[in-house]
Amino acid sequence: SWRMPVWIAAGALASLLVGLFVVNTRGALKTDKARDPPFPLTSFPQSESYPSFAPDGKSFSFSWNSVPGNVDIFIKSLQSSEVKRLTTDPRMDYQSAWSPDGRHVAFVRNLAREIGELMLIPADGGLQRSLGVFQGLSGTNLKVPPPHIGWTPDSKYLIVSGQDEGDGPLRLHRVDVKNGMRVPILEAETP
Repeated sequence: SWRMPVWIAAGALASLLVGLFVVNTRGALKTDKARDPPFPLTSFPQSESYPSFAPDGKSFSFSWNSVPGNVDIFIKSLQSSEVKRLTTDPRMDYQSAWSPDGRHVAFVRNLAREIGELMLIPADGGLQRSLGVFQGLSGTNLKVPPPHIGWTPDSKYLIVSGQDEGDGPLRLHRVDVKNGMRVPILEAETP
């Protein structure tokens, strides 16, 4: 009967899930007294947001309004108190995302309500490049919570949620970091 293979598959799946749970919780049940206690990563005045760890785990980028009324991207080392400012534009910069190869940081620059510019900057500082303007990419957009950008594992493309123009549907776009060419890859359903 066809029911026998279903029960065998269900039993195998249940065994696999139990095994994964046991493997994943074994280390969590032990107390490692050699671990460092938790500590704040930053304690700057004003607001800090949108953290993104570098692939090597030695630093992270974040948004900070170090000057009231302006938000820029900063990089903080986890091994020292060193903080480096990556952007200085008078418009708000936020939603930073490290490339998997650690060479670049992508971020969003707010141009106007619900209009954001996808930007790219070398992780060690330097010239910023625009990769395009999107509707619905700004932090004031309530349709999709941030983050709105992510990298492909090969660091060649960004995946961005936004609108091409006006009040069209939200789409996921694949953006080539070499030339900014974008291709819609998915479209959100509208009610």
